[in-house]
Amino acid sequence: MFKPALSSRLVWSTLLTLQLSAALASTEPLKGELQLNGSSSGPYENSFLYPDRTSISNRSASLRLIEGFSEGPWSGTVHYLASLRHGDSVSVSNPYSQQETLPWFDLDNTLSSTTNEKSEHRLDRVLLSYSGDNTIFRLGRQSLTWGNGRVFRPADLFNPFAPNSTDTRYKPGVDMLYVQHLLAQGDDIELVVIPRRSTESNAIDSDLSSVAVQWHGYGDIMETTTMLARDYLDTTLALGLVGPIGEAIWRIDLVTTISELDTTYTSLVANIEHAWRWGESVVTGFAEYFHSGLGLKDYALIFDPSEPLLSKMGRGQLFTLGQDYISAGLNTSLTPLLSIGSLGIFNLADSSGLASLSAEYSIHENGSFSLGIDIPFGSDNTEYGGLEILPNQFLGPAPTLRGSLIWHF
Repeated sequence: MFKPALSSRLVWSTLLTLQLSAALASTEPLKGELQLNGSSSGPYENSFLYPDRTSISNRSASLRLIEGFSEGPWSGTVHYLASLRHGDSVSVSNPYSQQETLPWFDLDNTLSSTTNEKSEHRLDRVLLSYSGDNTIFRLGRQSLTWGNGRVFRPADLFNPFAPNSTDTRYKPGVDMLYVQHLLAQGDDIELVVIPRRSTESNAIDSDLSSVAVQWHGYGDIMETTTMLARDYLDTTLALGLVGPIGEAIWRIDLVTTISELDTTYTSLVANIEHAWRWGESVVTGFAEYFHSGLGLKDYALIFDPSEPLLSKMGRGQLFTLGQDYISAGLNTSLTPLLSIGSLGIFNLADSSGLASLSAEYSIHENGSFSLGIDIPFGSDNTEYGGLEILPNQFLGPAPTLRGSLIWHF
């Protein structure tokens, strides 16, 4: 490992200087969005996270400012994100969280923090890109999505969305070097390098960083991806297949992880998606099966530090405890301004699950309002019904009503 302070600041300063210089020269107006969120959850009974509460409420506001430039093969993007959160969950931490790493660049800052309120700002994107005839080069904070999962994403190693995520417009940025090379036959190869700093030494640590390469090929009737990654101390191999079946599309990801203890775990996600007309509307539906090779048969091991599942959950790479799940969803537009969606997640082992329903209405060409409800179900000591962590204290979700207003400019 080595001290990154000088190199990180130099790279970051160079990127930002190039971005700001190009932005100042641009005549395009500043773009962005304002988002207001609110939620109410309950009833809680004997909650591990909220022992003295029967219900909780949370509110948040965020402002995203977007600037960029494009000059020949060069382009760049900066996203500034400021957020304010107020409510009962502000000071409640994720029980599985493990803060062992810091991003390559120090681009995040907490402005103020109290028991029930926190304000932060960060640069969510700082990206310099070069696009040649056959090669794309990107350096900085950016987003990357790999894999074919709709709800469960075992092949997406870098900041994947949780299965029940309701806002997937902006994936949190990751500091990385990304290279894509287009081959003569139309296939492509991608390379990703993600340096991470240790929270203890503040130095880049290769044991906490990631390097991955992926090949993407196109056949007559099927797409194929193969991925090899060194992620922290794990080695991950993945095979992805996509093809048609009638008018539907099927997708499969097979992911094998070899842990630092040389234990092998294999996960699988397979889905099918189809779109059809219903009156004047188009309906899109999907069904998905997920097997987690890291999942637990015995939830009593949930906080066993030797379980590799906890490392994945602590890093935000996995969000489920069990081994086998099915999910299904429907989305349609009832009118040009109103769309609705539904999602169901079911744990096959303990018969618990989560049902979600959402609606979004366009109140203006630049604005939309959405409402949703999430209803978990299951008996005690199940994943979605609640696990007894301490005597008569349960860890699990509660019914939640949520709303969001988004305005673009």
